[in-house]
Amino acid sequence: MVTTDTANVYSERYVAFIDILGFSSHVRQSEHSPSEAEKLVKIMNRISSHWSDKALLVTHDIYGEDFRSQSFSDCTILSEAATPRGLHYLLFRVTSFAVDLLANGFLSRGGIAKGPLHHSDSAVFGPAFLRAYDLEQHVADYPRIIVDQNTHQDFNFPSPVTWDKNVQPDLRHADDGPVYVDIFSWFKFPGQSPYERIEMLRKECRDNIQVKLDASIYVPAHYKKLQWLMTVWNRTVERESGRNQWIVAPAQRDFEKRNEVKSIQA
Repeated sequence: MVTTDTANVYSERYVAFIDILGFSSHVRQSEHSPSEAEKLVKIMNRISSHWSDKALLVTHDIYGEDFRSQSFSDCTILSEAATPRGLHYLLFRVTSFAVDLLANGFLSRGGIAKGPLHHSDSAVFGPAFLRAYDLEQHVADYPRIIVDQNTHQDFNFPSPVTWDKNVQPDLRHADDGPVYVDIFSWFKFPGQSPYERIEMLRKECRDNIQVKLDASIYVPAHYKKLQWLMTVWNRTVERESGRNQWIVAPAQRDFEKRNEVKSIQA
């Protein structure tokens, strides 16, 4: 909590610390892969425009309270005023950012905390930031964005703001305990957004989860993390769409390919 002694430095805010997983490996691959280098440039430009695009700046003013953002390398820091409106807008921005990253082939992990924070154009620091960073580093574990207890207790559904053609942010309890941002809530309200865009995002997210899951079968630690994401994804699409075509299967492509070869040889 901000005291009178530190009120000139800190204000009570919600802060999100988000990390792009596997970014270092993409950078190393880019040294000898033009396509990988172009992919990195594309995603970094996309991240930059995600917060500075004129259309989004208008959105910040309409739906947000006091939204601020900062990105460096593979890390992004977002914060908002500690109000119901500020919290929902921050969760909305975090959700859309994580889905956009996944649709472009990148996984994200992070933490969101409430507390004293200094966030200016030149600096971000404070107890809330340390808490959000700690959640990302030591609690999230899987490709998910964890919220602290104060943030969870402040959250109410539905949003106090009228969302026009946008997602309704939501939180969920994980099977292992922590509360996390349900980034797939984007697909729960198809009437809120253009149908074509939702279908495109759903396909891109599904395909990227499947590709990454297939590629991780030789590294159990990586496979476990992708398996968690697969489970959350499958629960969402089964419940909301009822269409099995969106289901991600454990290394299905690899096994189908091998079984097909064996049947042909037989």
